[in-house]
Amino acid sequence: MNLQFALKNKDMSGYRLSKQSGIPQTTVTDIISGAADILDCSALTVYRLSQALGLSVDELIESAIEQKKMESANRSVFRSNVCHAVSEEGDLSFIKDVLKSKRIQKAKEEGRSFEALYLLGMVDYLCRVNGLPSPSDFACLRKMKLRRQYRPASLSLVSKILPKGKETMKAIDEAIPEFLRFNIVEGDIRNVI
Repeated sequence: MNLQFALKNKDMSGYRLSKQSGIPQTTVTDIISGAADILDCSALTVYRLSQALGLSVDELIESAIEQKKMESANRSVFRSNVCHAVSEEGDLSFIKDVLKSKRIQKAKEEGRSFEALYLLGMVDYLCRVNGLPSPSDFACLRKMKLRRQYRPASLSLVSKILPKGKETMKAIDEAIPEFLRFNIVEGDIRNVI
């Protein structure tokens, strides 16, 4: 049970959770909004939040881990779908489709920042490699960046196996700049399974 669901289930506001747990409201707000990860919080913070919600620490931690896994899987699937669409439609048709359907704007408006930034990174990259100007509509979005660096699952796995993150550093050095500016490590959009 994630924190948002637990609050809704208990008909409790973030303010009330803050007061009952003794955790600063800014911390609670950051956790609820996703600006802070409950898995990065101190054991005392997690304990106090779980007590105020009437949950065990294990329930709160396990739900956060599950949510993180689900978000990671969703991002991987989205990334794969976008790369396959580029392959199937071709660069120019893909750019035209994304811009005409306003997929970037819709994703941003719906709070799907990763999707908006990934699509914009893809459009900007494809424009560059095809000698086209990047669309000028997205100046504000181009100033954004994901809080945490996104790496494809294969790179995350390799970085856990090899010592001192040499492959991770190499991947970052070789990443496509249009993605990297959004804190997305993307190296090869053409070779996706």
